[in-house]
Amino acid sequence: LWYLFLSEMWERFAFYGMRGMLTIFMVEKLMLSDHDANLQYGATQAFVYALAAAGEAGVTNLLDLIEKEMRVAMTLTGARSVAEITRESLVQTL
Repeated sequence: LWYLFLSEMWERFAFYGMRGMLTIFMVEKLMLSDHDANLQYGATQAFVYALAAAGEAGVTNLLDLIEKEMRVAMTLTGARSVAEITRESLVQTL
């Protein structure tokens, strides 16, 4: 019973800890406001839960879409590989 309890607590700690770290990353590194970072995280989380309903086929389709979008974005920014993506190509600097 203790193993079950501890594994559940570890899972919750990891989930909520990563949520906080991701939000902090969006605020500090991507320069989003607190409000926008929380909205972005909430929208992403809702999307992930909805995606689970479609199962493997839904995830495969999503990954294909992300790959296509990434290739378009890389082409538009002139990056020929992921290694060539810089902060300036991701974040508009003032």
